[in-house]
Amino acid sequence: MDKELLQAISDLMDEKLNPVNGKLDAVDQCLGGLGQRLDVVDQRLDAVDQRLDVVDQRLDSLDQHLSEVDQRLDGLDQRLDV
Repeated sequence: MDKELLQAISDLMDEKLNPVNGKLDAVDQCLGGLGQRLDVVDQRLDAVDQRLDVVDQRLDSLDQHLSEVDQRLDGLDQRLDV
């Protein structure tokens, strides 16, 4: 094959691939926007995790306190039985 024929084939391939390249560019832009949105969701979920950690700590503290109250009531029940 000579250079002219190879150039003609290359030009035809470029022409055929232009619409595909345009679509791929659009997909790339869409995915870039999606990545930014996911970053925002990640940040919000991190904030939710922090809040849930605080709630967990408070529930653990409440559970401990209720356990102490339960023990005190058991002691009171025993004294009343005697």
